[in-house]
Amino acid sequence: MKNILIAGANGLIGSFLCEKFDQSYSIISISANKNSFKKQIIPLDLTDQKALSLFVKNSIVCDILVFLVGLAHKKGKGKELEEFRAINKQTLINLISNLERRNKMPEKIIFASTISVYGEKISKVIYSEDSDKRPFSPYAVSKLEAEEYLQKYFPNKSWIVRFAPVY
Repeated sequence: MKNILIAGANGLIGSFLCEKFDQSYSIISISANKNSFKKQIIPLDLTDQKALSLFVKNSIVCDILVFLVGLAHKKGKGKELEEFRAINKQTLINLISNLERRNKMPEKIIFASTISVYGEKISKVIYSEDSDKRPFSPYAVSKLEAEEYLQKYFPNKSWIVRFAPVY
């Protein structure tokens, strides 16, 4: 049975995946939200290096990392960029760095990004991987930076999934 680590397991997609894959895979689910209504979710702040290091040290090797962590619902046009980077990019780097240090890197990394990396084009409906990336919001900028990190350091391990915003 494959082991899957789901970071951001308390969110809409994470909750769905935990429930959907529960019978077919061994799921380890983590979330920064300490008030999880699900007992199997491990509360873990990915910005807390000490707690993260302890978690990775005591965890099993996972075959797949599904990274769904993201600060998305706060609006802004640049003044909060560092806050978005801390959650949307640095938490990914923190987790992967700890996994690497302990020789627990997964075979695959699935990263949830956003279609907003292509910009705020209301009239455009279809995008391709070749489409120009012109992120506008701090959210989109930080998600694109995280994508670029994965593509630079883990090109054969990472899959980027870009979701469209739901209104």
